[in-house]
Amino acid sequence: DGTLVTILDKNDKFYKIRTLNFEGEYWVPRKFITSWHSIKELTKVVVIDRKNQNEGVFEYRDGKWNLISYIFATTGEKAEHKEETSLGYYMAIQTRDRFLYLDDETREISGYAPYAIRFNGGAYIHGVPVNFEIKIEGEGEEEKKERIDPGIKEYLYTIGTVPRSHKCVRNYSSHAEFLYNWVEIGKSAVIVIE
Repeated sequence: DGTLVTILDKNDKFYKIRTLNFEGEYWVPRKFITSWHSIKELTKVVVIDRKNQNEGVFEYRDGKWNLISYIFATTGEKAEHKEETSLGYYMAIQTRDRFLYLDDETREISGYAPYAIRFNGGAYIHGVPVNFEIKIEGEGEEEKKERIDPGIKEYLYTIGTVPRSHKCVRNYSSHAEFLYNWVEIGKSAVIVIE
């Protein structure tokens, strides 16, 4: 799920690990630990502050960490069909130019979030979500639905106010695009604090 771990020991079936997400050392089945996209050299970090609904972006240059961006963000809400953004230390696992999402009730594709960076299970840092406009032609068995993309939206009034996301971290779309182009898989971490 992207959780950063340190491997302390191993045998044929298990890794002994430690993580900063919680205390202790644990033997975990090897199938749950992968070195795929693991961090080889940490040079970029996004720190998300759940309590204050903002994020700082840091880059390691010339032997020190530099704050290169600080912006409002919206994290996940604990509610029906939603989850809080999980606290912890994660690696950036994947990027997607458009992350498709489902309607909470119909479970059909409802829209997309642009410039997405996956960091924990189903959690992404992304731009403002865009709902498709639905055009319906015909009736009954002849009915056809067409999804129309209204285009990327830059701004959402809830960014930086209160948790409203489904687990993800919402940014202004231009900032999400910056992060999408900036992040390097294998060199980037996401830290979620309270």
